[in-house]
Amino acid sequence: MVPLVELPKDSMFDDTAYDFYTDSEPERYELKSPAEMFEVWKDEFDSLAPEGSMMNFVLHPQFIGRVSRVDMLGSLVSYMLARGAWIDTNKAVAEHVLRQNNML
Repeated sequence: MVPLVELPKDSMFDDTAYDFYTDSEPERYELKSPAEMFEVWKDEFDSLAPEGSMMNFVLHPQFIGRVSRVDMLGSLVSYMLARGAWIDTNKAVAEHVLRQNNML
């Protein structure tokens, strides 16, 4: 049997929540600035880190790939690493969970 690890996904950490916009009625969504994205993600990190929680980002190249957003992401990663964050792939996180539960 192959073990299965389900990693949490939260739309708070999906860049489309900040980069998707429409000017059509009845729903109107405005594009958020990189500074707004940084503050939200930084605040979430500061709240989750003491609990040992995970942030699983969903990033789309057509959104996060813009220069100002890539710069913001670099600043966020630097901020998180300076505070002891472990940043890795979903595969590495899943393997860590399996090892902790003696399944790997």
